[in-house]
Amino acid sequence: MNPEGNKKKFCYDSVMKKNTHKSCASLFFTISISFLFASTGISAQKSPSATKVNFSFAKFQKKFANTGSVDAHFEQEVYQAALAQTKSSKGTLLLSKPGYIRWEIIEPDKNLMVSDGLKLYYYNPEAGVEGKGQVIIRSAKEIERQPIYRILTGKVDLKADFKVLKMEEKPLLSNSKEMTYWIELEPKKAEAGLAKIQLTILKNYELHELISENSGGNRTRITLQKMTLGDKLPKNLFQFKPPEGAELLK
Repeated sequence: MNPEGNKKKFCYDSVMKKNTHKSCASLFFTISISFLFASTGISAQKSPSATKVNFSFAKFQKKFANTGSVDAHFEQEVYQAALAQTKSSKGTLLLSKPGYIRWEIIEPDKNLMVSDGLKLYYYNPEAGVEGKGQVIIRSAKEIERQPIYRILTGKVDLKADFKVLKMEEKPLLSNSKEMTYWIELEPKKAEAGLAKIQLTILKNYELHELISENSGGNRTRITLQKMTLGDKLPKNLFQFKPPEGAELLK
């Protein structure tokens, strides 16, 4: 969405069915929260290719179901098919049960998404009237429906909603000896335009990368690095108070 006068506009999540602004294309669930385009679990149907790989969906789910928190760095690429543009961002992800999340974009443009389990805050410090920042407030349930959130909290049933298109073992990098599980999944039922999901999972069953693509050709890639599970994260990291003078949208 183009700026109107000197007033910058904050991007809205595609799940909310509103327009997106370029500075927000990197926010967690734009977006990618275009990002995962759907609220659904992930399941697997056996296929000839899947039987050749010694991968356990149950172990993958338990990896995150049995931990109280996730701390990771991320790199995100959002491809917008209509514009033939890819936008990249980097930042940190903190997730703590039962419903706290902090997704912070560090570069190229700072943005923040915080959920205290009840409310979800999207903060763009450079938007709003006179550039004093803009805060969008939504229900925390909007995050809880997203597939990546459900995967990282172990709340997704990997044998219910998707079928396996491909399952292979691939090197983590082209010249690496470290192998990963690479899985391509297709939803059994249409969900908000979601076409497919690709997962790259390390041998210790940590999620390394998630790529989601919708029926319109939009694609989001999220790569997780330096992941730590189970640390006690301070609750104040998941609290947010709008800065004085910031524009509030509900």
